[in-house]
Amino acid sequence: MKIDFAQNHPPKKLEIIIPFRWTNKRTDLYERIKFSFLDSLLPDCVGVTVSDDGSPLEVKEYMERVCRENGINYVYTYSEYSPVCMSRARNNAVTHVESDFILFQDADLIPYKGFYRDVLIEIEAQRITQDSANFLMFGVVYLTKEATQAFFETPEDYRKNVYFNYFLEDDSSVVEKFSTGTSVTLFHRHYYLSRGGYDEDFVEWGYEDLEFNLRCIRALKKFPLPENFMKDIGTFRNIDRYEGWKSIYRLFGDLTFNKGMVMFHAWHEIDNDSSYMKKKAVNGELFVKKIKGFLSHGAEPQPLAMMERGRTLCFSATNPFIFNRKTAPFFGEVLVANELELDASSIKSYVRENNVSRILFHNPYANEHRLKIFNAVKKYKIPFLISERGALRDSVFFDDTGFNADSTRYDYRYWSKDLTERQYAHVKSYILHEKSIDASLEDQPARIGVDALRRKLGIQRSKKVVFVPLQRPSDTVIKFFTQQIGGYDNFLQVIREAAERLKNEYVFVLKRHPLELETPKVDGVIYADETNVKDLLELASTVYILNSGVGVLALMYGKQVIIGGEAFYESDKLVSKACTSDELIASIRKGDTASEDDKIKFIHYLISEFYSFGHFETRKIPWEGGGNMTITSKIDFYQIRIPALAESNYLRSRELFKRSSVIFDRYRAPPPVAKPAVPAPAPAAQGEKFTKPAQAPQKAGTGNALIVVDAKPEQINKEAGSTKKKLKKLKDNPRRFFQDSNSMVVRKIGSLMGYRNE
Repeated sequence: MKIDFAQNHPPKKLEIIIPFRWTNKRTDLYERIKFSFLDSLLPDCVGVTVSDDGSPLEVKEYMERVCRENGINYVYTYSEYSPVCMSRARNNAVTHVESDFILFQDADLIPYKGFYRDVLIEIEAQRITQDSANFLMFGVVYLTKEATQAFFETPEDYRKNVYFNYFLEDDSSVVEKFSTGTSVTLFHRHYYLSRGGYDEDFVEWGYEDLEFNLRCIRALKKFPLPENFMKDIGTFRNIDRYEGWKSIYRLFGDLTFNKGMVMFHAWHEIDNDSSYMKKKAVNGELFVKKIKGFLSHGAEPQPLAMMERGRTLCFSATNPFIFNRKTAPFFGEVLVANELELDASSIKSYVRENNVSRILFHNPYANEHRLKIFNAVKKYKIPFLISERGALRDSVFFDDTGFNADSTRYDYRYWSKDLTERQYAHVKSYILHEKSIDASLEDQPARIGVDALRRKLGIQRSKKVVFVPLQRPSDTVIKFFTQQIGGYDNFLQVIREAAERLKNEYVFVLKRHPLELETPKVDGVIYADETNVKDLLELASTVYILNSGVGVLALMYGKQVIIGGEAFYESDKLVSKACTSDELIASIRKGDTASEDDKIKFIHYLISEFYSFGHFETRKIPWEGGGNMTITSKIDFYQIRIPALAESNYLRSRELFKRSSVIFDRYRAPPPVAKPAVPAPAPAAQGEKFTKPAQAPQKAGTGNALIVVDAKPEQINKEAGSTKKKLKKLKDNPRRFFQDSNSMVVRKIGSLMGYRNE
């Protein structure tokens, strides 16, 4: 559907999204979209966007003017003749606003003074900047018709405390109801888009918010899961046992509600016509179906686009480096084309005709046809990105300058910056962790330790070790980035000559690439194919390599690194270059000239500024050139870095709240107390009437107050009438209201407001 976006304020850190469709039964909506501004402390970094799902065009014209005059963004979807879809309204807004965070808020909700400032603080308190999957939920107190009017007439500084107190008193003449499991939620914009947003299969009213929030709850794993997750038990207000999805759902609202962060719902007429209720029932059935699909096989809507990112052309919809749920929003609208239907001569016109902003490649050197397209892209200066596996465990790079050795993203100017003590500590901790675990880029045998390895290989302690991790002759980096040494065979010849000339001082130890089946024959060396690469790095004093990522691992081990080919880490600050046996021998005898400080800075740049990281799911398949190759079927990113974009982080999935947390107190009800046996009444004497034994008034707990269930109607009416009189008195004569109150707290509030007894 066609969408208009009127941007009436610059991008903000937090954007309030108000879904909207005009109805002649709600003429108050024109004013209610401005409720956010009732918070007089509204920070400058918070903006408001109204997303209109198909109001009549004459309403659109009026809304455009209202929004423009109040600095409110206005998103309009041309869906007037389609059923209203609040999912679509929210999604269209989020794809267009350029904010870090989004807060969904209905037009009828009123903030207290300082609410949005508290929201910004809560983002930091709950560490959403460190975990994009985390989100906030806020409870709502629903005011009665009379209380709504009185709320607006109460001084802003006192609204929250006065009306929250009515809520605590369970005063039904002021508060209709409350809920902490609500649709008032805050998300990291990128994460919302990556999950596909609200499911647009939900039309008209009901359940779309529950379905999306529940997906996020299951993905986050913030709380331990309750029993019988899909069971719908009770209401958000009264549920008192940790069972069913509502019991975990409301905990997200409890977190902020317990801190006094609440919104107040302004009363309005409810349209409960039969068609509304019928559609709500249909959506309820759809909700159950959708959640079951998500739980069983992860069914979700496709990711949504950041519209400001334009269009990205790629050549695969299945490669996880290219099309990935968590990274997809950053590429805007994604066009998938068959690369065989394009070539170097047509790529420029295709990009222009389809308004493509960039081309996303996996390995642009993977085949001759793709390489020709890539060279044409560079020739015509078409923006591009390359996504491939990095040199470190779990790493992925997004490079907008080139691939591997032809990239400029590894230049000295990027990583030569001085580090703080904290940054140094972080890098050293990372290195220590990587050295302590067995896992590497490829599967490795178990580690046995340096001493055991010397004995296994028969290497005398007097001999130093030059470790040579062999690469795959068919790899891209061997085909295209070994020109200076003359290719793979010449590299092996350099090793033969150097091993013979240094045999009295050094032992050359070669390890076959884990995916290769055959080891090349080189005289005068020791083979260590069934050995863990980390044991070999510990053992070695020097590592000689063509351009493998093992060179980066060797830098982390503090070893001298000498390269024969062209590598992305090729810098005289880090490695030496040797393309002949004479050069290799001279470099070995000269020793390591790279400083530990430069190695630390380079690793810091990779792990803290350039590389993205994710958990890989892989499998091995036969490779046409012999041996095997590793296929990556899934990448679950936990850190995303794309040039020119803000970093996105995801904490490892873990339960942050244990059952011992006070947040679970509502679910720790004491065991039921057995009622004492009531003796049977004595038989009535003949001619007497049986009299029912007197019973004490029964009380039902609401969690915050006690209600006398069998109180007399006149008593209830009397109490309700009294409260209405108090509200009227607050409205008509606030001075007398505070002065005459029987509550010392209320009198003190009046004193603070200047209503002192005269």
